[in-house]
Amino acid sequence: MLKIVALVEKRAEMAWEDFLEYWDEEHVTVISEVPNLRRYTIAPALKPETAPYDGVAELYFESTEDIEDGFTEELDRRIREDEERFLDSVDTFVAAEQTQIDET
Repeated sequence: MLKIVALVEKRAEMAWEDFLEYWDEEHVTVISEVPNLRRYTIAPALKPETAPYDGVAELYFESTEDIEDGFTEELDRRIREDEERFLDSVDTFVAAEQTQIDET
């Protein structure tokens, strides 16, 4: 399984609760339009005042082709515009997940 990992920082002027609400309830509606997306998770920082980022999002795909096919120019533009509503920065990279321990 491949994933896009996004390290996010909320807009400085945005209240923490507003950031969480937007990320959890609004942004997901745009992300849900990505074709071939198998899973989407968000993980807000528990102590944002001491964390280097305000949270992490992960978008899971079966292959690099699925990632490349999933982001049309139009959809990518819409995602970026939506991110500007609640984020100051997004650092992303693609990774191949390797589970080392799974006690679930």
